[in-house]
Amino acid sequence: MNRWQQWLKSLKTKSLIGLWQDYGRRLVLYFGGFLLCLFIAIKVYQTIYSNEEVNQSESYLMADDREYYLDDSEPTALNEESTPSSTASEEKVVQKGYVDIKGAVKKPSIYPVDQEMRIYDVIDLAGGLTSEADQTQINLAQRVSDQMVIYIPKKGEQAPDLTTINTPETVANSETSESSQQSSALININTADSSQLQEITGIGEKKATEIIQYRENNGSFQTVDELTNVNGIGEKTLENIRSQITVE
Repeated sequence: MNRWQQWLKSLKTKSLIGLWQDYGRRLVLYFGGFLLCLFIAIKVYQTIYSNEEVNQSESYLMADDREYYLDDSEPTALNEESTPSSTASEEKVVQKGYVDIKGAVKKPSIYPVDQEMRIYDVIDLAGGLTSEADQTQINLAQRVSDQMVIYIPKKGEQAPDLTTINTPETVANSETSESSQQSSALININTADSSQLQEITGIGEKKATEIIQYRENNGSFQTVDELTNVNGIGEKTLENIRSQITVE
């Protein structure tokens, strides 16, 4: 029989009083020591936790004081750092439009574009160049614009003037040039001499003299229709020469 069996057998034979005398005092001491240790541990934990709360509160107060100091002493600097400049926040506006591409491309048509695109971008939209296209006559790097006409010539074909790259500006310039040429071809009846007036169809030396005489007596013609006031010039004659004369 081992020691544990002997100890258990002795417990069975002893009374409660005997057990208390042998083990009760030890249990009281052990339990009391446990409670004392638990009490000390709780006190230590409370002390540490309260110190952490105090330190945290002090750090919050210091942070608030520092923020108040910064806000009170340097409001301009803070505002400049926190507020982005208006120029940086503005978005770039991209203008859009349409161009018409013709000639030696796979899909000639009208395509939407923006101001950042170039001719080679439009060619890509049109499916690319055909095998007959002559790239030597094209400025692929040129920017496109709204209402632009792009003509891609074939090999051996001469690109037509003002249609290879046709913008509203070039159209306006062309119209202005044509208008100027047409105006220069007209005869100004307020400044023309006798020989110039005789270049008008149906105006001979006599009628040219009558026009100059009327101009000297009555001043410059305000409108072409005033020619009917000149002797020998009627409505029919005026209609025949209206496209050849001007008062400006």
